[in-house]
Amino acid sequence: MAGRLTGRVIGMRKFRYCAACWVLAFCLADQAESEAAAIWLSTTGAIGEGSSQPENVAAIPNVFHSLEDVSGSLFIWARPNAGITLQNWSLRLRTTDPSILDFTTSVVEALNPILDDSLPNVVRWEFVGEPTGQTVLSASSAVSGDLQGFSLFGGQRVGVGIGPNSADNQYNDPYYDSDNDAWLLAQVDYQLSGLEGTTEVYLQIGEAGINNAGQPSSQALIVFGAATDAVLSADTNRNLDSTTPDAMITVAELVPEGADFDDNGQVDGRDFLFWQQGYGLSGGAAHSDGDATGDASVDAADLAVWRNEFGTTLDLAQAAATKVPEPAGGRLVLFAVVTATLIQSWWNRLPTPFIQR
Repeated sequence: MAGRLTGRVIGMRKFRYCAACWVLAFCLADQAESEAAAIWLSTTGAIGEGSSQPENVAAIPNVFHSLEDVSGSLFIWARPNAGITLQNWSLRLRTTDPSILDFTTSVVEALNPILDDSLPNVVRWEFVGEPTGQTVLSASSAVSGDLQGFSLFGGQRVGVGIGPNSADNQYNDPYYDSDNDAWLLAQVDYQLSGLEGTTEVYLQIGEAGINNAGQPSSQALIVFGAATDAVLSADTNRNLDSTTPDAMITVAELVPEGADFDDNGQVDGRDFLFWQQGYGLSGGAAHSDGDATGDASVDAADLAVWRNEFGTTLDLAQAAATKVPEPAGGRLVLFAVVTATLIQSWWNRLPTPFIQR
């Protein structure tokens, strides 16, 4: 009997020890994630629009290009650890299909604004490196050269970095979004080959690593892309992909479907409401979301199609295949009424296309 009790006690102690280990491991993993800096890709450099980190892999940028497109842009955003200044960084970009995009002719800009108008030598980074044309190609990938921003403290310029040092009232960083506590780090203008297909885009830690002010790279942790992605070490995980893509770029033939978003054979005010609800979707938008042009986005170009087709009636037997509207001139007056009541004031508030450089 005593032996059984002793065995049970030992078993309970082992169980409690294992449980404590699991709890400790979970807490350490959660702490590591909370202490990791975040760097992600976006299709816009507009403050408040691209400066929110994707919550999961489903929210990463999904960029669609028609075969007629020759170029595009991606923007790199960053959020340092809370209360810590990111002082030096080195990044690379990798695509999984170099036949579509290989970065060879890309123009890369590391944003380095002056932070104090009265002191033009006070900037983000003392030095920047922009690897235009520096690409390592293979049959299955294309990796850009290192894009860098760093400060050595001793030159003629003072590099403040990004973080508390550049977000307080002393400095005015024009690329800082205080609502999301994020900084626009760089802009990548890429050239397309003109071939059809899809490529994944990954961020990588460059050869020089990443470090926070007063710390070596071995203490810096990074999460690329979606907030749910794995935490990487800025020291030991250099030149490695994150576990999931940070953006997707698709090049395909553009197939416009027209502005009959509810597929009822008419282009009317109800279709405008479909467009209005979907407005702002970038990548992955369906025709029913308000995408009239077939570019997987819902924007002002789709509204222009709706305005042009408003009042037309479609042949439902052919609409699914052709989407070619038949003009109905008798509805011009109705067009004017709906336009005035639905979109006149709303149209005036449409944001101007914005690209930061």
